[in-house]
Amino acid sequence: MTLSEQDSRLFFKLFLPLLKYVSQKLEPEYKYRQYEIKSALSNAEYLETARLLWKNDNLIDEYLAQLKTKDVTEDERAIIEGWKRHVTGHYIIERHFDSGSVLINLKTHNVYLVKGLTESWQELLRGHPLPAAVEATLLPFKDVIISDGLISISRVVFGNDFKEDCNRVYRDARRNKAMLKNI
Repeated sequence: MTLSEQDSRLFFKLFLPLLKYVSQKLEPEYKYRQYEIKSALSNAEYLETARLLWKNDNLIDEYLAQLKTKDVTEDERAIIEGWKRHVTGHYIIERHFDSGSVLINLKTHNVYLVKGLTESWQELLRGHPLPAAVEATLLPFKDVIISDGLISISRVVFGNDFKEDCNRVYRDARRNKAMLKNI
């Protein structure tokens, strides 16, 4: 499951200018270019700037403080402010549903239901068997969880014991109604 086309456009409308601000604030010599959505997702500069943002998320407050009311709506401002609740880490993708994919944080064992931005997690994995190990930053967006689009997929295959452990964590979260659908 992915965001609607309208919502994915909104995400990039809000996220790319924030990255531009971060790059200019932390790396004045870095020359920001406005990228197309597809090329932005694979660009090394985009990745490095996003990593700087998530290490310095106080920049979100600075960015919002310098925005004028005409630049963003109150709803858009709330979306950007919500990104301070991001969760960066290593995850196991345990399964896919029509409503999103199940990601288990390897450190906290929190279970998240996450939508793709422009393509589903299943499409991103391109046939890699589940469970799959990924590194990603999860963000709240409206009433769902997404990633910032920068995902590192580890090409490892897990044994049956690990698969059973992941399945147990998922089942426990589902039974206890602890699967997070928002951050």
